[in-house]
This record gives sequence, structure tokens and C-alpha cells, in this order.
Amino acid sequence: QGNANFRRARLGFNGTLAKDFQYNIEFNFGDSGQESNARIYEVAMHYKGIDGVLLSLGAFKPRMTLDDSTSSNDITFIERATAVNLATSLGAGEARMAAGGAYNNDNFYVSGYYTMGTAGAATGTDYDRSNVVGRIAYATSPKEGLNVHIGASGTHAFNMAGDIVAFSDRPELRVDRKSYLNTGNIAGADTASVYGPELALNYGPFRAQGEYYRFDVDGIGGGSLNFDAWYVQASWVLTGEAYKYDIKKAAYSGVKPANPFGFGGGGMGAWEVAARYSSADFNDNGLFIGSEQDIITLGLNWYINNNFRMMLNYLNVDVKDYGAAAAEANAGGVAGS
Repeated sequence: QGNANFRRARLGFNGTLAKDFQYNIEFNFGDSGQESNARIYEVAMHYKGIDGVLLSLGAFKPRMTLDDSTSSNDITFIERATAVNLATSLGAGEARMAAGGAYNNDNFYVSGYYTMGTAGAATGTDYDRSNVVGRIAYATSPKEGLNVHIGASGTHAFNMAGDIVAFSDRPELRVDRKSYLNTGNIAGADTASVYGPELALNYGPFRAQGEYYRFDVDGIGGGSLNFDAWYVQASWVLTGEAYKYDIKKAAYSGVKPANPFGFGGGGMGAWEVAARYSSADFNDNGLFIGSEQDIITLGLNWYINNNFRMMLNYLNVDVKDYGAAAAEANAGGVAGS
């Protein structure tokens, strides 16, 4: 039995008011395994009247982590790494009710936001959340030559609905909704934090990047739970195009083929090979079982022209303690130290 779905299907509009204000209204119709009704992706107003500053208010995606700050049009693999999906789920991610801003100059980037729940959440209690989200980065040579990116991201949740926090993610593949890494609801959480470093470099057609995130959940029976997740990846554009870096978001832009294929281009487009290793450990020394997940991904990308890309990914997924994690999740995921 086969099936197909729109992973992302977005429709919206944007514009400018009084020169310095930009609005964006966008809905997402795509889903994973089953199409859904339209949901908010972004409804926000942005102010850009100060050089290097972008102030934002509404429902949008606060910039956190290197991989999530990279547009889904430009990410190297079909899905982002598990470490990033888990890190942004606490207080960032798409359609997050938020207020804050970002600043950059030629080499430096910093952003900070106050966030709540997601727009259109299933229950009103989701809005009873308070988080702060921050990111900082420095790039040695954003425009040309060898560029080294050094940064860090973090979220601190100091008010969670029902004192409950949960982490889950599917195995970097979105053909269905099954999550092999799943903590269930961790009850009795006073606060939760996720934080970690970013490191990347690009030189001509070569790029490498990695991120590590630590997850701390405090207040569980007077103690705490600690998890971690990370990934490393590297890619090479076989046809020689150089990677582009955008300091305004402290992240990478997509590959632009020097010789587009067809439609009058007459070339072969741009070809890229990539590999990624990601790991997530949500077990805590026998105190809690949320399973462990390790994934090797190999990728081949064909950039046909500036608007079309074909992607092929092979994944090898290794999950440990899934049965125990599922049983604990079904029992409510409550654990203590």
C-alpha cells in the first residue's frame, strides 16, 4: 500500500506599510502522512526602520539554532536533524506567539524573544506558557573565502501549562506520524531549559556544520532530568558552486546553479552530495527512559535551476529502548530523581 502527501504546502501574502513595516500572513496546508486543514504558519508584523535591526510581533518562527534558522528551501537534507527539532520545540518553532528582535552587523548576529504557545493550539492552556529564546553568532568572513561560524542558542521555559513538558520527534523522515523518540508528558516540571553551541565552516563548494544541545528539566520530585542531542554534517557541491552565507539570519542560503538545466539554460544544474550523523539520548541513568536514536543520512541533491531542486535521502535509523519509552509515555511519562 502506497501513499503520498504534501510535506509543505504554504499559501499567503506579504507586503510593506509606511516603508518600514512589513507584514506576512501565511498558512500551511501540508502535513505528514495525512493532509490537514489550513493552520497558521506566520501572522506577524516586522519593523525594519533601523539599520541592522528587525523587530517582530505576532505568530512567527523565532530564530533559534543554525539549522532551523536556515529556510526549508535551503536545508541540505529533506528534514532537519532531530537535535534541532527537539531544541526548538520547547519555546520556538513555527507559529509561535512571540515578541522580540534581531540585530546584525557585518560579522555579528544576536536575537532575543519572549514567546508563549503556538497560534491555533488545540487547548487554551497552551497559551499559559512563558519562554525566553536567544541566539548569538559570529562569522569570520560571511561574504567570501573561508568562513567560520561560531554561535550558541538557548531557550528557558519558566512557566509551563500544568507543569508538564514533553519531547518527541520522528526519525528525520515524515512519511507518517510515528515518533520513536518520545518522553510522553513529564509532570511536575518547574522549569525547563535547552542550550548549546553551533559551529560551521564553508569554503567554496565545501561546507560542514554541527550543533549540540543539552536539555534540563528541573523540579521533578525535587530533582532534575538531563538529556542531550547533537548532529554533524558535511556537504560538497560537485559542480563547484560556492555556498552562500547570510549574516542577517546567521545561516546559509541555497545553492544557485551556475549553469541551470533546461528552460534555455543548457547546463546540468548543480549537484551536491551530503552526509549527516545525528544522535539523541533521552534516557537518564535509569531514572527515565525516553529512548535513544542514532541516524546516518546520505543525501544527493540536484539543483535544476534557482527555483527547482530534487532531493534523494537514504537513512539508517537505530533506536534503543523504544518499547520501554512507549510504555512509560503511555503511563504518563512521569519520573523522578
